[in-house]
Amino acid sequence: MKKAYKKIYLFLAISITFFATSYLQAQCTTCDVTVNAGGSTLTLQADKIHCISGTLTYSDISWANNATICIPAGSKLTIQNNMQNNVSTYTVNFEIYGELDFGNPQFAINVNMNIHSGGKYKSTGNTEFSGSSVNINNQSGTFEVSVLNLNSNSGTVKILNSKSATFTTTNNLNVANGVALNFDNQGTLNVGAQYGLSASSKYSNCGIINTAGFNLGGAIIYNTGTMNISDKLEGSGTINNYSLINVEKILGSGKIFKNTGKVVVTGDSVADMTIYGPTDLDNYGEFEWGGAMGGLNDVIVYGNQLFTNSSGTSSLSGMFQNTSALKPQTGSDIKWSPCSTCIVNTETSYCIDSETGQPQEEIPTIDYCDQVNPPNGSWPVNSSGGTEDYAKQLLFFDWTGEELSKTNTQTAEKSIVVNGIKYKAQIRDFTPGNDAIIYKGSDILTFNTSLNQMIGNHYNVNGANFKEVFYRLDGITNLPNSNYTSTAKIIITAEKSGVSQVIPLTVLVFDAETTDPSRSEKVKFSTDGSSFQLFKSFYGGDVTSGSLDGYIDGVGTSTLTYNNTQTENKVNAIFSTDNSNNNKNSIEIETKVTVKGKSQQGFGFAVRLPCPVVATDDTKEIVELTGPVTVPIFDNDHYGDGVTVNSSNVDVVLSGGPSGSTVSSDGKTLTVPGEGTWTYDGNGNLIFTPETGFTKAPTPINYTIIDKVSFVESTAKVSITLGYCYKNPMIVSGSKIPTKHGITSLSRAAKDNEDSSGWPLARQSGWMVLESTTKGFVPNRLTADAISKLDAVEGMMVYDTTNHCLKIYDGTKWGCLSTPTCPNN
Repeated sequence: MKKAYKKIYLFLAISITFFATSYLQAQCTTCDVTVNAGGSTLTLQADKIHCISGTLTYSDISWANNATICIPAGSKLTIQNNMQNNVSTYTVNFEIYGELDFGNPQFAINVNMNIHSGGKYKSTGNTEFSGSSVNINNQSGTFEVSVLNLNSNSGTVKILNSKSATFTTTNNLNVANGVALNFDNQGTLNVGAQYGLSASSKYSNCGIINTAGFNLGGAIIYNTGTMNISDKLEGSGTINNYSLINVEKILGSGKIFKNTGKVVVTGDSVADMTIYGPTDLDNYGEFEWGGAMGGLNDVIVYGNQLFTNSSGTSSLSGMFQNTSALKPQTGSDIKWSPCSTCIVNTETSYCIDSETGQPQEEIPTIDYCDQVNPPNGSWPVNSSGGTEDYAKQLLFFDWTGEELSKTNTQTAEKSIVVNGIKYKAQIRDFTPGNDAIIYKGSDILTFNTSLNQMIGNHYNVNGANFKEVFYRLDGITNLPNSNYTSTAKIIITAEKSGVSQVIPLTVLVFDAETTDPSRSEKVKFSTDGSSFQLFKSFYGGDVTSGSLDGYIDGVGTSTLTYNNTQTENKVNAIFSTDNSNNNKNSIEIETKVTVKGKSQQGFGFAVRLPCPVVATDDTKEIVELTGPVTVPIFDNDHYGDGVTVNSSNVDVVLSGGPSGSTVSSDGKTLTVPGEGTWTYDGNGNLIFTPETGFTKAPTPINYTIIDKVSFVESTAKVSITLGYCYKNPMIVSGSKIPTKHGITSLSRAAKDNEDSSGWPLARQSGWMVLESTTKGFVPNRLTADAISKLDAVEGMMVYDTTNHCLKIYDGTKWGCLSTPTCPNN
């Protein structure tokens, strides 16, 4: 059996609408009310933003209409008991970067809940939402309850569990009849017991769902991810499976499987069902179970379906005790494993919108490859002078002369433009932990240069002349031997004029030295971007591999802590975070560095650059300009990894031309007065259409190719040149004119200038004839440099001794007579 694979895509569009407080900034920096002490009842105010500061516990909470609770990272709000003013006419908004805990909450209010990266909503008991409008948007955070009840809602419940997010009910997830649930799972959904839906519910899974039981209840299911059902799938409904379903048992009739993926039954029970498979050649859906299954009477099959016996021969009698139970319909094609020509797709490239049933917008993931030119002027090198993996993909910022201190309150800022995108780094809101502590822009190899696991031994730009990181200054006197924590905010932004979409951005962070627990050293990063993922690890001494656990904590979360990268297992690593989940052109990272006494420590970061596009100059040579000329510009353009560009992955805008040229608002048309118009046709071609009467070579222009996803760009020049004609004038049709002037060394010039058969009149259609069997015609011979200095006029001819060709000046440039071609008219 063949397996079909598709390119992996990142899903940025979701059609269901979630609450967004446009006036709220990341980490709750805009507040009407700051709540910094717990108590009996937390009373909210209508239309106010309430920011939680610290770890607070209240017995009760009193709701107010359009109130907002914002919990920043590091803060926690716990409500132990009751809700007051819990009425369906109120709407309350939650922005959770930290943690929100309840006991057994029953939300009668309407709820808009955004759980940001690293945020957490937790209930130790049952959570019930009964408002007419419930929107839960889990953005790479955690939603964790014992039981989730959606039993009294008069409207629609919308839940998005995004990529890298976790949504857990340790027991049941209950949806009552009449309740409409639209659940889109792109991350991980865990249900400890039963996931029960209603007839008006729709569930879409392009991530992973792990559940003991799944009751369809008449619902519609879309699966482009992996569904693991450890017990039973029961109830009637429609399952659109485009990927993989693993299930112990299938019970009950009334199921419709639209199966182009694979369904694996590991237990001993399968129910009657109707199956719709693919209808195109060689593509099949697949059902797999072990042995001859009993209790089946009506397995109706449309389209192509492959059946696989996991514990015996794949055949009708090998898989069906009742061989008449399998009922292929007209046009269906049943195959039995093994089938070498059957293509079963278990890896899809898209999510399906639960509400519309349509694939969501697919945007290719960002590709990374080496840059063509060093963004920092030179490539980072390792301690042996070589180039480390990924070194040619990294952009560092030079912090030479920058200091962070109590007295220096100004924001440190650097920016650089790479491939058409401006990357800006800011370090602000620095708090030293002690007035004497100063952090200074320093070389990445300032301390601990002997340790292989130190990042500076692998990525160092231009030696000590480039200051990639910040280190705490040495030589601080009269500093008690206590623990000091310095904090700062790192904000990295990607900007491009005229681009309204989010520009993809990936930031790498690292411990710039190494952390020693004996000196209480810690380096902590908290991001509002995606959870931290391992980029590259390094080991020292005789250690070449090992676990990061306990040494670097928080991998896969929004908070990363370097605890011990100097001793014991001698491990260090770089981690990445991106803006795929925060819907903005920046990533904000809070940095905390803790040291004891005079101990030294530092932090560093860099940007990982997308694969560049490389546009190369194009020249189209023609003999004469008589109409539109097409120049294919993509033939020699490519990405940094050599992949050619095409109209599906890049856009084109035009620029340049002589003074007075104009460009259309979409950048696709450039008009040169007195010459003509250049147009990009959308398919990789530039077309020049000359004005009436213009026959010369047009002035070269520029075109810029821009990647449609990463927005990186590159510019090249396109030219049209005029070639020269070689043709025997005697073969041109029409009147033939005798040549009346000539020089000959053969002593045969005609005595009668009217004798058309004599020489040179017989050499027709020329101005002059030169003839010899022992001599040649020698024009002026000059070097290319001398030719470039001539006061040339159109038609001037000279031999170029540098390029070894006969040249003619066409009024704008010199050209070699080297291509035997000529128009016929």
